[in-house]
Amino acid sequence: ALTSLTCPVSRRYAPSLAQLERDHAGRGVEFVFLDPTVTDTGGEFAGKVAALGFSGAYVPDPGGRHAARLGVSSTTEVLVLD
Repeated sequence: ALTSLTCPVSRRYAPSLAQLERDHAGRGVEFVFLDPTVTDTGGEFAGKVAALGFSGAYVPDPGGRHAARLGVSSTTEVLVLD
């Protein structure tokens, strides 16, 4: 899922994503949260991620390299990869 620590829309749907992650915890489903926002960095990064309730990998992508390879353009997109 693309998300952002500072995007108001991303912050609004973060609890729903965190709940989905908890609901699928024992089913072999892994969640990866990709943050392509340039401004989402710094010393408070880990604390902000924890506050959102995510336990999966939270990957900063300030240059948007990974987002571009996935063909996504918005912090509101979610992909299912198998």
